[in-house]
Amino acid sequence: MHEAVPDGIAWTGLGIAYNAHQIDIHGDDLKTGNLDRVTGYDPDTFVTMELIGAGEDPKDERVRRSHLGLLVTRRVNKIVMLPVLKDHGSAGVTGALKNMSHGLVNNVCRSHSTPDTNVCNQFIPQVASHPVIRQKCVLQIMDGVKGVYQGGPAANKPEWTWENNALFFATDPVAMDHVAWRIVDAKRKEKGLAPVGSVGKLGKDADREGFDVRQPQHIRLASHLGLGIFDFDSPKGRRQSIAHRVIEMA
Repeated sequence: MHEAVPDGIAWTGLGIAYNAHQIDIHGDDLKTGNLDRVTGYDPDTFVTMELIGAGEDPKDERVRRSHLGLLVTRRVNKIVMLPVLKDHGSAGVTGALKNMSHGLVNNVCRSHSTPDTNVCNQFIPQVASHPVIRQKCVLQIMDGVKGVYQGGPAANKPEWTWENNALFFATDPVAMDHVAWRIVDAKRKEKGLAPVGSVGKLGKDADREGFDVRQPQHIRLASHLGLGIFDFDSPKGRRQSIAHRVIEMA
């Protein structure tokens, strides 16, 4: 038991060990039936995409799959996700949806394996829309006490963070991420930086960007797959709007 975890609370991880290819799935022997000891990924539950990471063998069927963690498929029935308010060099911003897509499956590096093959716009919505992930991720609690407006997800420079002093709660990952996107862009504007959707090695701020383009548009694309509500102000009768409520604490 990890020293930071109270007695009676279990903790584990999905990954078996670091692997540059990210396609190994098996941890402890599933045949024991003791799911408290099982780590790794579910061989029977995965997302298939015609998307291969740089340097992978296209003849290996494993490189087209992202398997869900056994913790997700066989040990729990509900998941509370804990994203953080921050920008991201490939996805534009990273919040609830990217936690769902990149935190619950293996073989995720293929979504942005080189600067000019960034396809987070495709990968994030497709993985997050897997029925198991959609059904089990029921609550999002975003840590917005301190935010990151540049250099995310690592935020290696303290000047790229700010005290935002807020927590966000949502059952809708799309709505949460659109709120976070607007907050990050507002802070970037305050700091004299371009919006996350316009930067990249082929766009603005090329000298400080790692990918050809950032792709925060994955948030709207996820809404088209029925993962949540994107719009703040929708024409009456056409679609629902985000209900964003702010509660000030003394």
